[in-house]
Amino acid sequence: MRPVRQLKIITSQLELLEDLRIQLDSLLVYINNVLKTGESWIEKKDDTQTFLEVNMLLANETSNCIQKCLDIARENQELFQTSSSTEQKWLVSRPEQSISSDDSMLQSSIVHNDEIEKSISSIKSISKSNEENCATLLRYYDTLNNLTNAQSEKMQIMDQQLKEQTKQFEAMRRQQDETEKSYRQKLDEVRSDLIAVRAAQSSKISYTQSGASSKAKDTAKRGNILEDLDDVEFDDLFPPETPTSEKKNDCDVGVFEGRLALLERNRSPVAVDVSVDELIERNIKQGEILKCFNSVLFNKGNNYNLTTGIFTAPFSGLYMCSLFIDINQLQDLQFCVCRKAANGSESVVVTTHANKKNSTFCDIGLVDLKPSDKLYVKAMSDCVRIQFNFYSHFMCILLNKY
Repeated sequence: MRPVRQLKIITSQLELLEDLRIQLDSLLVYINNVLKTGESWIEKKDDTQTFLEVNMLLANETSNCIQKCLDIARENQELFQTSSSTEQKWLVSRPEQSISSDDSMLQSSIVHNDEIEKSISSIKSISKSNEENCATLLRYYDTLNNLTNAQSEKMQIMDQQLKEQTKQFEAMRRQQDETEKSYRQKLDEVRSDLIAVRAAQSSKISYTQSGASSKAKDTAKRGNILEDLDDVEFDDLFPPETPTSEKKNDCDVGVFEGRLALLERNRSPVAVDVSVDELIERNIKQGEILKCFNSVLFNKGNNYNLTTGIFTAPFSGLYMCSLFIDINQLQDLQFCVCRKAANGSESVVVTTHANKKNSTFCDIGLVDLKPSDKLYVKAMSDCVRIQFNFYSHFMCILLNKY
């Protein structure tokens, strides 16, 4: 049977190893659980965690495993040192022949202990590096989170601006629809007035023509009767005023013929529509009359002078005038249609405000004109190197003659 002291030392060593095995088995189970968590995330079996959360979890668990390894090594080192001191005391009492072999075992244990300490130092270094990497990743995460929040705020602002612009566009579209509807109603009213005036004038002309024809027949009949009675003498039947009466009849016929000619003249329409036919740059001063409308589309009655750019009213009546301006430059310009009365007074009828490139601006107005009143287009500001497009028009139409 073995000596009791030897059995006690060996049993102590075995217990130390058994305890170490149990601790390592527990650590291995813990490591396997951590590995399963990482593999489950890689295989997309667990979508509840993000990359940063999984990375942080693995870094923390790795650090915990390393710390447990350090704790196990430290505890077993203390137990090993205690056991070694006990064994050394026992070896002192052993015979001298076993001292040399026990020294070699002790040296081997010391070397093994040094290797464990080196491993522990390496594990500490790796743990520190992992902690630094985790801190760096956290800083990156905070930066990305801040950038995401800033971009989200910008997107919300842009969305709000887009909604406001959409509302403004809808309001502008509704306003434009209402304006177009109002213009259509005005044009329909003007068209109806023109038809009514034309019908009334036609009726008056027919009535006047029939009256003039009747008067002409009566006058011709009277002339024939007078010719038949030239050879007959009557004493004191005709007073001395007979030649005056004949002149009066001739005057009545002339009056009717003049009225008929005037009605025929009034039936002729008064309308002018002139546009720009040259894309050239012009310098126009404030208050200058525009003479660029040199392409005649309509000039019924020849009341528009291409040289002076002035329309002269032939009759008293209600006129409709309009001005369309289309420029090829981005300038802020204003033009107006002015009326100049016979006494020299000037007034503005319509105005246009052109402030966009390749856009047509127009205005329409109604004005009462007397014979010899003038209409023309003037610049309300200085225009430097301005270029009018072909869509620029000046129009004036007689709607109703007084």
